[in-house]
Amino acid sequence: HLREVVSAAVAASTPAAEVMELLAPLVEPLQTQLTELRSSIIKDTCSTVAAIVVALGSLYDASAATMLPMLYELSGSAKSVMSSSAVSCMITIVTRCRGEGLCFAAVLTQAVQHKGAGIRAHCMSVVTEAIAVWTEEELSPHQSALCSGLQTAMQDSNCDVRMHARKSFAVFWRLWPADGDVVNATMSESSRRALKKEFPDLQPR
Repeated sequence: HLREVVSAAVAASTPAAEVMELLAPLVEPLQTQLTELRSSIIKDTCSTVAAIVVALGSLYDASAATMLPMLYELSGSAKSVMSSSAVSCMITIVTRCRGEGLCFAAVLTQAVQHKGAGIRAHCMSVVTEAIAVWTEEELSPHQSALCSGLQTAMQDSNCDVRMHARKSFAVFWRLWPADGDVVNATMSESSRRALKKEFPDLQPR
């Protein structure tokens, strides 16, 4: 029913601040639902969180950030409905909640540091989606973290992490050529070959 409440509030042009006040008590129940074991509940909860994020954007940044730890773990679920719902929800959160960049920074960290290779890959895919739509101005505060994070991720033991990291790095290199040149010069020969194969237009200055 929550999705209907959100939709009705937006349709009625309710000020975002009022919608935030209305939904504030529901953050904890949503967190609890994200620990459920039933696929149908996880799918519905992820859709609800995504609907809220679409309605409120960066206003929901801090609240959405508290749900990310549950979404990381769900993305690694053997149940495809749970995994795909979690990844889709994370993409909506990170592409829409741009504000202070709390969610982007958190997912980038997990893409590099999480012990589960599959979860690292899902998180890096979310980072790649965000980098594709964020502006240079929005990404600038994360430039240093992105540089070191992508450098590490391109050497990851998991091929999917490496693939998504290369896609993200291609965008990074076009935005910040000097930093991209430095990273390119320090990466392994195999990483450099893979990058050149996928993005032949990218060359050191």
